[in-house]
Amino acid sequence: MLYPELSVTRFLAFCAEVKGVPRGERRARVDEVIELCGLAEVAGKLIGKLSKGYRQRVGIAQAVVHRPQVLILDEPTVGLDPRQVIEIRSLVKSLGGTTTVLLSTHILPEVSMTCNRVMIIDYGRIIAEDTPEG
Repeated sequence: MLYPELSVTRFLAFCAEVKGVPRGERRARVDEVIELCGLAEVAGKLIGKLSKGYRQRVGIAQAVVHRPQVLILDEPTVGLDPRQVIEIRSLVKSLGGTTTVLLSTHILPEVSMTCNRVMIIDYGRIIAEDTPEG
């Protein structure tokens, strides 16, 4: 959940605190995710004033501020314009080097453009596992 009355920086600092990032590391971690998620130009703005694409980036930034081992994203590009879709896909791919990203989507181009491994799950059972090309 995003808090529209907070600035991006204040919200991410709050999330870092709640998620147990040590006090001495919080500012650096917030700066790191602002850079990683392309939020520098809106860091001082209120979340409620941001476009949907930027709000999506803020959501991803708060999800990774504590450097989780696994990140689950559910339809991260739904409702975004084509430019924002490309930017969010690029962001998700960049997270893959340090975090295992599980992407839940029914949009097949999303999978082929973003993922390097694919699992198809039907009613809780893995029915296929391969590369996107396979």
